[in-house]
Order: sequence, then C-alpha cells, then structure tokens
Amino acid sequence: MKLVSLNVEGSAHIDRVTAFLDKEQPDVICLQESQDDIREHLQSEGYTTYFLPMILRKEHDGRVDKEGLTLASRHPFTAESFYYYQPQDQQLHEFEKSKWRDTCAHGMIAAKVTFEGKKYTIATTHFTWTPDGSVPNDEQKEDMHTFTELVRTLPAHVICGDFNIPREHNPLYAELIKLYTDNVPHDYNSSLDKTLHKLGTHPDKEIIFTNYMVDYVFTQAPYKAADVRLEFGISDHAAVVATIQQ
Repeated sequence: MKLVSLNVEGSAHIDRVTAFLDKEQPDVICLQESQDDIREHLQSEGYTTYFLPMILRKEHDGRVDKEGLTLASRHPFTAESFYYYQPQDQQLHEFEKSKWRDTCAHGMIAAKVTFEGKKYTIATTHFTWTPDGSVPNDEQKEDMHTFTELVRTLPAHVICGDFNIPREHNPLYAELIKLYTDNVPHDYNSSLDKTLHKLGTHPDKEIIFTNYMVDYVFTQAPYKAADVRLEFGISDHAAVVATIQQ
C-alpha cells in the first residue's frame, strides 16, 4: 500500500499539491491543514475522503473555510475520528495564532482500509504546536498524555502526520518512540521546506530547516514501512511517502 502524508498549508500550494498527488497516485493520502478545494480534487480523482475539522480559516478574499485533517483512499474503508483537545466550548473558531489554544482543536482520524484482501489500520493527526519546537509547553504535555491514552485503545496501526515534535530535540519524541517505530530515515534532518516556508528567509530561523524533523510515519507491529522518502517543493512541509506492508 502506497501512503502519502502531507501538511498542505490550506490552499497556499494547491497546484503543487494536486500535481504531486496526481503523479504519485497513492492508495491512501493523509493531509493536514486541508480545505474543501483539495478534498474536491481528490474526490474527482476517484478517492473517497473523510474529514475532521480543527479550525475555521479566514482567507484573504474574506472566505471562511473549515480546515483540518483529511484521509482519502482509493480502497474501501471505514473511519472514525477523535478529538484529544478542544476549546472549552467544543466549537470551531476562526483561528487566531495569539489565541491558538482557544481557537484550535486537535484530533485524529483512524481508518480501517481494505487493501488486497487485508485490513490496514491507518491514522493521521496534526499534533499540538509549541512556540519553541524543542521545548514542550504545558499544552503539548497535556495533549501528549491524552493522545497516548487514546492511541492505546486502537488496534495495531500506522500513524502519520505533522507532529510539531522535532526528532531528538523535543523530549516528547521519546514518548512517541515508546509506542512506535519511526520510519523516516535519519539521513533527513528536517521536514520543513525552506523554499516554500514563510520563515525561509529569516536567518534566525535557520535551525528549523536543518534540525526540525516533525513529519513522520510511525508503525506498530505487524506493520512495516518501506521505501520511505521525503519530497520537497510541494508545500511548506515535505511530503512523506512510504510503502506500508504487513
């Protein structure tokens, strides 16, 4: 099974993203920060999609769109979703970075995909942000506890997405690898794309493009991920491409 995971940054790179997905032709696609336009494109290409909203995003033209996680598959699947954090009123809000905890939910989609006669449990998430990626704040710590309790209720699975937890820099990474195998080769030091990221021209942010691996494909036995690679030049994050086996 060919899997692609990608933070698409809303509609900012829609032409690059659709061209890449059309070229790769994955069996399952997991997207973060996705909006209606990419889901509509995937549906037109024969995918069935499942969506979990996290925020409302106001665009430059004044349009407000739901934004969140999308799981898409060419193969039959059933899916369920869970929030491991929601604002107190449990409503969607227009996102404000200065009030991110009050305007952003965090959740995951878990799907059972039938591929070549076998069931595969595939999940995706966009984990809680922290101002300094190498230092977990209280919100990240709280959400990691809730998240790990949640994923322990799932059968063996693959989970991918933007975790906002730099490998070997943020101590919460150790919590993840207690549960999972990290399949992104260690030859890659960062999954942030300096060319397309809004901070790419900031000299004081150079470290995030050399040391911040935050996009992953994690597995639990009996699943394995082969031929894992990152593809840059698509969005402000690299796409993670893998062949999932069991």
